[in-house]
Amino acid sequence: MEIAHGRPGASGASLTWHLTATEWEQSPDLVALLEAVQTSIDATTGPRPA
Repeated sequence: MEIAHGRPGASGASLTWHLTATEWEQSPDLVALLEAVQTSIDATTGPRPA
């Protein structure tokens, strides 16, 4: 799993985690959080007003 912030072409930061299937299964709150973040990102991407 990799989490990055910043716009494409701009500097930003990223974190990379290597989780096993067991760790994912034991982390339902993390999965729910990441799904909520992705939903938010999907809802706000697209053209921005100038």
